Amino acid sequence: MLKKIISLVLAVSVLLSMVIATEVTYAEGLTKEDVAQEISLLTKLGIISAASNESELMRAEFAVMIAEVLKNDGYITANSYFDDIPVDHWSSGAVNTLVERGVISKAADRSFRPYDSVTANEAVKMVLSMCGYDNYASVTGGYPVGYANLAKRFDFQVVPSDKPLTPYEAYALIYDALRIPFVEKSENLIDTQSKDTLLSVYFDVYVTEGIVEQASGVTVKSELVGDMTDIAKYAVVDGVTYTTDVNLYDYIGRKARVFYYQPNKDVMPNIIFRETTGNEGEVVEISADEFVDYSNYVISYAKDDSNRTKRLTLSSGVVVIKNGTSYNSNLEQNIKINKGNIRLVDKDGQGGYDYVFISEYKNIVADTVDTEKFVIFDKVVTGTKIELDPEEK
Repeated sequence: MLKKIISLVLAVSVLLSMVIATEVTYAEGLTKEDVAQEISLLTKLGIISAASNESELMRAEFAVMIAEVLKNDGYITANSYFDDIPVDHWSSGAVNTLVERGVISKAADRSFRPYDSVTANEAVKMVLSMCGYDNYASVTGGYPVGYANLAKRFDFQVVPSDKPLTPYEAYALIYDALRIPFVEKSENLIDTQSKDTLLSVYFDVYVTEGIVEQASGVTVKSELVGDMTDIAKYAVVDGVTYTTDVNLYDYIGRKARVFYYQPNKDVMPNIIFRETTGNEGEVVEISADEFVDYSNYVISYAKDDSNRTKRLTLSSGVVVIKNGTSYNSNLEQNIKINKGNIRLVDKDGQGGYDYVFISEYKNIVADTVDTEKFVIFDKVVTGTKIELDPEEK
């Protein structure tokens, strides 16, 4: 038995060493704005239907919320494990299924206390149990210490404590738990070879990060990839082609972390969500009126009311995309603009801007055209339109 416990600790230590350790800054008092992208993804996956405005969550409410992660695997059970959760209770199916999955422990007095506020400690324990970490937590301090240490190791946004959990903390906690390694338990050992997550196991959703090379019908490569009859729905990230309804135009040439759905390898992956990480790369927008000139890999422009000239240095391998066409030569001739805007992208922060997007006309994918008012409506970004100047009509 001792050998099994030692093996367990060593095995999970190997697994956890694969997680990049960063300095943890816990976000207490999370607001709706703080967890906007968490809410967006959880809504997209059907885990929540709308953000709550309550100050605290009941234990039964949180159980129902995390049980939604299991919905694609079925979680309806007729069994009943708590006297205060009758079979016709609104949380019965979720709570009793979580007992059968080992996420919630049976109580000796058969009570669950469904209307008590769930604490951060209890919530952290439940999501980590759902990810398969009970055995590891039990030999590294048990409840709550073992689970709290894991939460810190995985950089969870929620601080484990006895304080009541807010809905916004719940969204952040589930969002974080969806992406940590999901481990299968075999007796007292854990299979560290699995690269699965709750996202991949229950939703067929995976996460990748890379440079967006094509989106919204614009590419940084020599030619577009995909079906030309519906090119706006194709995106390329680090050489991999995806379909998507997510607007990635602002990330062309920049790093993006995307979530994609792929039920099997025979189906083209579909990007369903883009996460903002803060590592996307710097972008500078310059209007035609602000542009001064270009010379020897330097763009000069006047950005403020003082008309003081500023300069931006381009990288030696800069690629210029002018009205959708890619150039990497004759820069003196091509980096000019009379109307529209210039967008410069530093993809990696290594010095110099790597891409220059010149749009002498607003870049959209045409959907419908108002021939009386000469307005073109965008197919990709709802509400975006172009009103043509008189000489352009």
